[in-house]
Amino acid sequence: MNYRLGLFLMLITLAACSNNKKPVSGQTDISIHKQWKYNTVRSASNNPGLIGKHILDLTNKDTLHFSYQSVKNNSTAYSYSILHDTIFVNKKAAYKIIKLTGDELDLCILFRSDSVKAVPDSVVMIYKAK
Repeated sequence: MNYRLGLFLMLITLAACSNNKKPVSGQTDISIHKQWKYNTVRSASNNPGLIGKHILDLTNKDTLHFSYQSVKNNSTAYSYSILHDTIFVNKKAAYKIIKLTGDELDLCILFRSDSVKAVPDSVVMIYKAK
């Protein structure tokens, strides 16, 4: 009897959580694979940092193109992959996807080392779809 009750409660929980993946009303083009223009930074320490205006081009599903807006037609290419909610660039640098909508991408830098598990930074970079 307890087994059936536990299974029933787990199924209800899974059904309730499945609605979290639905797109926001009116937004049908939710994809990370597009060009993103750096917009602003949000920091827990209220330190805006010096990130600089740049473009992330994720239209290719395995090569990220990074370019500064001030340097036209000159981008740097990096291999990347996405696993769950994390972007791995050159299999090293990692960025956690905090928010993804049709027109906004929020990324948090994850610092990693061989001896320490990835830890999110307090800085969130906010991008707008280009």
